[in-house]
Amino acid sequence: ERAYQEARILYPLSPEANFRLAQEVLIRQGRFEEVGDMIRLLSEEDPGNVKVPAFLKNINRIKTMHNRILELERMSPKIDINNAMELCKLYQQAGNIPKLLQLSRNIRSNTNLPPQNVFTLATILHGSRQYADMEQCLSYCMDRIPPNAPAQTYIQVAQMYAASKNHAKMKGALSKYLEKAPNDWKAWLDMAKISLILKKRDDAAKAVDHAVRAGGNQAVAALNKDPALAPLRRNNSQSRIPQNLLGIPSTQPNKNINGMPKRFTR
Repeated sequence: ERAYQEARILYPLSPEANFRLAQEVLIRQGRFEEVGDMIRLLSEEDPGNVKVPAFLKNINRIKTMHNRILELERMSPKIDINNAMELCKLYQQAGNIPKLLQLSRNIRSNTNLPPQNVFTLATILHGSRQYADMEQCLSYCMDRIPPNAPAQTYIQVAQMYAASKNHAKMKGALSKYLEKAPNDWKAWLDMAKISLILKKRDDAAKAVDHAVRAGGNQAVAALNKDPALAPLRRNNSQSRIPQNLLGIPSTQPNKNINGMPKRFTR
């Protein structure tokens, strides 16, 4: 802090000294009033600085979030599940990973927790790249997802497992999706790609066959553009391609030849 203050004394209009003092010292210490006063003074002395309004707006947003965190923390240890989930999200936004992990593990210690809450927790942990804890949440959810859950739920699960590079779990989630959406030929091509990553060539070939049956000429066109999948098509010249079948639009033809299906990469 002293170095930044000395820099401001030497050059009060220094944007770098003012902004870095605010970001790296004052905001982290919750000294929002000092930050506001300092940046407003900078604005008065340097009215041409276009960064000031956005910076002040961001300070107010952080201050509001900080105050809400303190409010929710004061509810502990009797905080209810909805407020606890909100607090987890706020910890994620604030980048406070240690507190996020501590609270999320406390939440998961409740063995009667509805799977919807645990799934939401998984998405928060996924956004924070805390993949080990995320996978524990997903394992809990996969055994408890109700039969009437939307098919897209399993795509979300597969995408989260993709982030942690757990290809086997990805394949399991995508299989569940295809049970609900068997005409999604693009998902069948995704399944083929994942199977190749897992060195399950027979499964990949079966998935390609499903894709061709469901997607017809569209699926064949996508296959022909993918050197990894094209050789898996069985009996090329003898395949009967159903016409006018509508695949559920879920992803573009896969151009990620040597890696994961495109929809599962960022």
